[in-house]
Amino acid sequence: MNSSSPMSTPATQFSPSPMGDACRPNPTPTVELTPAACVRLSDALKRWTGVTIEPDKTYLFRGRLRDFMLRRQLITLDKLLDRCDLDREVRERVVDLLTTHETLFFRDGHPFETVADKLIPERLAADSSVIRIHCLACSTGQEPYSLAMRLKEKLTDVMLRRIDIQASDISHGTIAQARQGEFLEHELRRGLSPMQRKRFFESVAAEPTSGRARLIGEVRGMVKFGVMNLIGLANSPPPAPLDICFCRNVLIYFDGETRQQVLRGLSKWLRPGGVLILGSSEMLRDQEGLFRTETIGMTAIHRRI
Repeated sequence: MNSSSPMSTPATQFSPSPMGDACRPNPTPTVELTPAACVRLSDALKRWTGVTIEPDKTYLFRGRLRDFMLRRQLITLDKLLDRCDLDREVRERVVDLLTTHETLFFRDGHPFETVADKLIPERLAADSSVIRIHCLACSTGQEPYSLAMRLKEKLTDVMLRRIDIQASDISHGTIAQARQGEFLEHELRRGLSPMQRKRFFESVAAEPTSGRARLIGEVRGMVKFGVMNLIGLANSPPPAPLDICFCRNVLIYFDGETRQQVLRGLSKWLRPGGVLILGSSEMLRDQEGLFRTETIGMTAIHRRI
């Protein structure tokens, strides 16, 4: 029946709620990321860190930066980048949020066995010098602390006095966490045996039932932490050449040119014959013949030529 018919039922009329818009949920706060601003951020991140994130990864930029931008009342990506140019702390926080910090204790297992069972004994037998080890891109410290625990399990106290372990990351925040040597229950479950947890960790006194635990002082004291940008390696060599350098699961985030720049820097950090250890699934891709690859058990090592 046509609605204009006198027999038709009048349309129901709805009166506005006396509460008005107050009953409606508040819209989710949002931030503006234009394609041009994403290109600008991608370029800036590569310039700051060497890390390549393609500018079309808008979802990643938004997901990682949105809350920080809203807290700072920076509702456009361009405003955030303008602030980064003026404020180093803001820039460092943006780097923290956009770089990957995935890590766990004894990741892959065999590299730590190779160092403790083969490489360190070789160096101990060769001469009486200090054996210098550096873990680059160490995040919250699980890798260097894993190495320290394994060496403490394998070596005598006299041998340990000849070991110098240093570790670094570009993130000021993760280095601060690493120095604390405190870990949550889910972090402790990733890679540690019950015996290692019992021997090397103690409950945090203020939170005895939280599952949070701190490495004992003997292990924390074996590792010295600092902030380091991988793209600046060539311009900041260590006081003495390294014997062993861990640079695991990092080069995959760089393009070919930046990767070779980092390898060039690493070759300056290592003594001749010094060992570079990459992630288990990483290819060296050294285009300048700076390293010679060998295999010890399951571990690929790359000796500086």
